[in-house]
Amino acid sequence: MPKPAEEDNLLKVSLGYLLLVVYFTSQISLLFISRQQNFISILLPYVFAFGSYVLLIRKELNISSVYFLLKIGIVLRLLAVFAFPHLSDDVYRYWWDGTLLSNGINPFSFTPAEILNSTISPDLRQSLAQVFPNLNSPEYRTVYPGFSQLLFYLGVLISGKNLYLFSIALKLFFLIGDILLLYVVHNLTRKLNLPLSLSVIYFLNPLVITELSGNLHFELWLILFFGWSVLYFLENKYLKSGIFLGLSIISKITTAFFTPLLLSTKSLKQTVYFILACMLLFIGTQVLFINDLQHLQGYFLYIRQFEFNSMIYGPLEQYFIHHNLWVLKSKTGMITGGIFLSIYTWMIGYHFYKVFKKSSLVREVGSQPFHLINLNSSFNFQLAWWIFFSYLLLSSTVHPWYLATLLFIGVFSYPFISIVWTGLIMTSYIHYDVRYEAYFNVVKILEYSVLLLSLAFTLFNQQKRISR
Repeated sequence: MPKPAEEDNLLKVSLGYLLLVVYFTSQISLLFISRQQNFISILLPYVFAFGSYVLLIRKELNISSVYFLLKIGIVLRLLAVFAFPHLSDDVYRYWWDGTLLSNGINPFSFTPAEILNSTISPDLRQSLAQVFPNLNSPEYRTVYPGFSQLLFYLGVLISGKNLYLFSIALKLFFLIGDILLLYVVHNLTRKLNLPLSLSVIYFLNPLVITELSGNLHFELWLILFFGWSVLYFLENKYLKSGIFLGLSIISKITTAFFTPLLLSTKSLKQTVYFILACMLLFIGTQVLFINDLQHLQGYFLYIRQFEFNSMIYGPLEQYFIHHNLWVLKSKTGMITGGIFLSIYTWMIGYHFYKVFKKSSLVREVGSQPFHLINLNSSFNFQLAWWIFFSYLLLSSTVHPWYLATLLFIGVFSYPFISIVWTGLIMTSYIHYDVRYEAYFNVVKILEYSVLLLSLAFTLFNQQKRISR
């Protein structure tokens, strides 16, 4: 009997071509047709895309089906290159920063309004003035770190003043990044003795394709460099691990939370190499743009003034306002930040307590010389997931694309709840549609209620497995 084609194998596992057609066409709609101000144009195709995605990954796939689905993901990312980002206006700020850099102006030094009111060439002023009305935060200096600025600069060099060509140039960089990430995930699953089918959870997820490949959010680079850092950590190559974690941090600083989990417990020298590589790369890159605290003004304004889709920060701030606690209201970020740092410190402290307790037990047994024992031969994805999950719950801002990082970590730890949240969070786009904006808080309550139920389900199942 002839071996069934890879598509036929997929048909036996899922619902076949119908699911693939629904998934593919819905994703195309999200990339080319959906608009930020039209919630229904986002919600309907996303529901179909996410539903078919869940059905496609609901069972373990054979290797032929895995490769076939990964090809679908790559084709969608290739098509996304030609779709201008319609669900986000960040691309205008990307072009703005890249244009300033190409003209020798530091985007960390001035707000967009200050630039237009300064002495610049008439040609540059005209180009910037056309884009200025589309900027989402014209009162802020830029908040995008060093690696992002490099890609903005290269994108403008390639495309010039044409925004659509600029978008294509950046998306070609993102396509390369996705292919490199596929290589990293393939090696991670092999290193951890996990099935390659786990990679489909990330690469086919509609949120990842829509927000990273479609809307050009830089979580892709954070995830790519972080994954590469973990891969080198598993191979005991701590210098390279430090370099790639540094690259991840200069893509977006949130991966700095994972630094303690990548420290070697076997060798002080390796730990020093890791920290130095990470810090020198981060500091060296930022010094190119940031010379004093004034250059961080955009970051500070963003943290203090912006709130979106938060679970704890927003309700806490509203509670302070309702009870006229204006002093506490102004310190809402400090309160939630303090809670997170307390939880984070406890998590990291307990992690190292277990590591060193294990080292003490091994030394007592004396089965082999201590310097030959690998106490952290595997990266603790579960703890990394809990750290980032806690950060998101206490953050003032939780945009949909933030969950791409949680999903990537969740692939190796808690896939169920990570997938559930990527399905729920796209409902936050209701905020941008004036027809339904009044329902935003209701939708947010629904989002976090289902999320907490999913968390309880995850913890309950985990306890059952421990009991067995």
